This record gives sequence, C-alpha cells and structure tokens, in this order.
Amino acid sequence: MFWKTRKPAPTSPAAPPAARAGKLIVHIGDRKTGSTSIQNALAANRVHPDGASLLYPSRLAQNHLLQSFGQQGAGKHAENFVQIAARIAEAGADFSILSSEGLEDMPPEKVHAVLQTHFRPVVTQVQVLAYVRPHIGRITSSCAEQLKIGLFAGDSIDAFFERALSNGRFFYAPRFTSWHDTFGTEFTLRPMIRTELHNASVVEDFLHVALNGTPFRLDHGTSDNESLNLRDLMILKLVHSCGRKRGLHQKIGLGWSIARHLNQRTTGTDRAAPPERLRTHKALAVRIADTYRADAQAVDQAFFEGRPLLQTALDQMIDSAPETAQSLDPADHFSDSEQRSILALADTISEMMDNTKGAPWPKHFRDGRIKALQNG
Repeated sequence: MFWKTRKPAPTSPAAPPAARAGKLIVHIGDRKTGSTSIQNALAANRVHPDGASLLYPSRLAQNHLLQSFGQQGAGKHAENFVQIAARIAEAGADFSILSSEGLEDMPPEKVHAVLQTHFRPVVTQVQVLAYVRPHIGRITSSCAEQLKIGLFAGDSIDAFFERALSNGRFFYAPRFTSWHDTFGTEFTLRPMIRTELHNASVVEDFLHVALNGTPFRLDHGTSDNESLNLRDLMILKLVHSCGRKRGLHQKIGLGWSIARHLNQRTTGTDRAAPPERLRTHKALAVRIADTYRADAQAVDQAFFEGRPLLQTALDQMIDSAPETAQSLDPADHFSDSEQRSILALADTISEMMDNTKGAPWPKHFRDGRIKALQNG
C-alpha cells in the first residue's frame, strides 16, 4: 500500500489514571454518503446496542463545531469541546460519537490537535471513520445538493463538473492519505457501495463498524434528506433565483426546509412511478471516469486491499448512464404560468425573510405594500 513509506502517525499520550469513557468515534463524512441518515438515527435515540451504552451529544449534526475545529480548539474555541468532553466523561458510555460531514474539508492535523487536547484524556480508544462514494455518483449527488441549497445555478451538470474539476474537490486519494498519515490505524475508510455495506445499509454499516461489531437494534425512522426529483430541484432553482443576496446559511436553511416539505407531500402516484432524477449522461460519465480513474485506482489500492471497488463503479455507471443530457433550465420543465406561480411564492418568501427585526406580520406585509407603491 502506497502509504507505507510515509512517517507513522503520532503516538497518543499515556492514558491518565482517572476513570474514562470507552471508545470515541469521530465521523467525518464524506458528504453525500448517508451522513444525515446516520445522524438522525443517533439524534433520535433509535440505536440500541446490546449490553452497551451509547452517547451522541447532539440534536442533529455537529457542524456547528467546524469553526472550533478549524482553530484547533484553542482559546475561546475550547469551550464547546470542554463541555462535550465533560459530558462524555460524566456519561462514561461504552461508545461516544461525534459526527460532522463538514470535517471532510478540515485539515486532519487540526482534528488531531483537538482530540489530543480535549478528548483523549477521557476515552480509551479513538476511531476516525469516513465513507467514500464512487466519483460519478458523488458528482451527480453533489450537483443535486447544491441546486437544492442555492450554491449552483448552472444550466447543466457538465458545468458543475467543470467547476468541481477546477478546484480539485473530488480527488480522494491525497485527502484520505493525509487522514491516514495523521491517524494511522485509527483511521477507517469505508466504501459507500451498497453491496459492500453491512446489510446493504450505510446506517447499519456505520453502527457495525463504530460499535466494534456489537449487536444492536435500530428502530425505524424517517429521513429528512431524501433526494429530490429533477422537477423539484428546478422549483428550488427558481426559488433561489429570487434571493441571490441571501447569506449562505439562509440559502441552506431555506433549501432544506422546502425540500422537506416537498418530500412530505410526495403522493402515491410519485411512489408508483417515481419522477425523473438528476443523472449524469453517458458522454459526461466517460469524461468523469477518464479524469478520476487513476484516483479511484489509488484509493482502491491503499484502502480496499487492491479490490477495484471505485474503478468498477466507474464502469458500471458509464454502462447505466442515459445517452441524453438533462436540462437544468426551469423553462424546460415548467410552463410560463407555472414559473409565474413559483416565482410569486418565492418573492413572498424573500419578503418574509426580510423581517429580520421581528415586526408583527400584519405591519411587515403592510410596509411591503407601501414600499412597492413608492417604488412604482
């Protein structure tokens, strides 16, 4: 494996004699590998290990910790980690989990520094766990996600691919090698490939690995991050086009909220004959495969014992890709009348989001009418 010539990971300091909790699992993503489903199961207390205790100290994902991780938990950024570490120590659970798919972008040495300072003194074992999605599926899914939250407004998935290529975002091997160099055997990478997952489920696979094979019961629950169909994505594209001056977190929150309501209103007809989803057409699939095949081979060799998992996925996705490219222009999906209705509601949402001072709603809407009259 190609990391063997690199320097070994730093050794952990000697454990203090004080009583400590068990294993800490730090789940770092990647994005679009089922992280939200994992986090929802943990946050809703739907996971019950047999004969073992489990702590997930969060109501959702722990992305709010990213800035503190970025500052290595130093100074004022130590407070969150001090509180969580104290909670882990007090609970003394067999397994404690931190989960933030945003850590995908974090330099691993910063995460290592946080763990060294705040968490290793209170736990007996650390595991950094990540999932990797085959390149074509990841690019397609990421394009859909960024349409949903208003971070991509191009008219084709080809444009999304070109943008991603320019920033090197989906080259996996250098990033995962860096995590392994930092954490050594404490780092685990799993393939987000259904046939490779425990019981063909990413949630069950995560729990099987994180809980060291401990049997568990997983209660049924719903996900609030089900993928949207292409028509729904075009609704969100129109909505975001009316709020381009919104901040990042406003766009993300709005996109997630509308997506949740769209999914909740899925009809029986939709389930019987699922609408069209965003897909990568064959010509682009070939380009993606040509671009990332060496990267796929490097990951397979380094992390999956040379089994060609990501490489095979490239070929399979080319074979199943449609010949014709999909349009990401809402005008190709909605009539003028439908676009008018969506945009009118989007404009109303924008006006409501302008009520940042909490004015009574009748007054806020009245002031909006007055402003419209004054502006002609």
